[in-house]
Amino acid sequence: MKSSFLGRLFSEENVVRTVYMIFFVLLLKLAVLATFFVIVLQWLVRLIIGESSRALLEWGYSLREFICQALAFLTYHSEEKPFPFSAWPSSK
Repeated sequence: MKSSFLGRLFSEENVVRTVYMIFFVLLLKLAVLATFFVIVLQWLVRLIIGESSRALLEWGYSLREFICQALAFLTYHSEEKPFPFSAWPSSK
């Protein structure tokens, strides 16, 4: 027998998932802000030095991977929770 809508809505599994989803939406907002700073810093470094910062390239790549992992979790493509519940993604 199928459970009711309210039963599914307030199931422990759904409530816990919802809390995680809210948390990762907030982390994504911070990640977008961090991405903006990486963009500006990389632009400044390239303007001043004439080439991209390797450290910023690597960190930007790992930030992109985190964003992809968080979006996969939020859109139900993955049940694996990204950082801070797993390791921070590597740069390559």
